[in-house]
Amino acid sequence: NLVNLRAGANTLSGIIPPEIRGCKSLEILGLAQNKIEGEIPTSLGEMRNLTSLVLWQNSLTGSIPSELGNCSNLKMLALYDNTLIGSIPAELGKLR
Repeated sequence: NLVNLRAGANTLSGIIPPEIRGCKSLEILGLAQNKIEGEIPTSLGEMRNLTSLVLWQNSLTGSIPSELGNCSNLKMLALYDNTLIGSIPAELGKLR
């Protein structure tokens, strides 16, 4: 069971596949400093064990999915240096 996926500072491109939600044991997803594009998949909200989501310095677009508020163990969310739009979802305020 994959617990930690860190692939930052590479030249990974494409989208984050929604099927990543199948990694139920994943706690850390680190894909910063790549060339990932598209929207943050709402399916990441199904990853209840996720404690750290690090996606800064990519080419992500769209808004921050409110479904991330379902990641009850999330402690770190780093999304800076992308082209995200909209407001921060109120659901993130429920995370402790």
